Amino acid sequence: MKTLHEQINVTVHGKVIAVDRGVRELILLLNRLRGVETRYSCQGNPGGAGYVLFGGEGALAIIPKLASEIIRQQQLWQRKHEHNCRGCRRMSLSLEVCDVGICLRWDTQDYREVLKMIKRAVRTTPEKGQHMTYRILEDATGKLTARRLSAG
Repeated sequence: MKTLHEQINVTVHGKVIAVDRGVRELILLLNRLRGVETRYSCQGNPGGAGYVLFGGEGALAIIPKLASEIIRQQQLWQRKHEHNCRGCRRMSLSLEVCDVGICLRWDTQDYREVLKMIKRAVRTTPEKGQHMTYRILEDATGKLTARRLSAG
């Protein structure tokens, strides 16, 4: 099959698949997570958008973490750019939930930052075959926090 981008073979869930070279690392990272499977992806063209569509029983667990990272990134950008100028632009990243899965989209120039965000978001998400134990703690104000006790 002819594609617009250079393809590279990767092994995912025991199968060899071809993916765009520019999203290889993201595809491998997401597929390491328990219950997550990538379905479609494209690295995008310069000035365009890249995306990865993923799903599976474990995909819902990563949505709050990804959403939190997107919001965190926007807050950091706003703190740095409390002025109006034509040269500044926000990081363009969206998380969409649709009937076929969850789609993460980004401007191609933001891919490296997106990859860093995904790595932060999945840091506490169990990989395949890994189990984690958490204790939920409530402070004096009623705020709940989760503390990781073990991983196995």
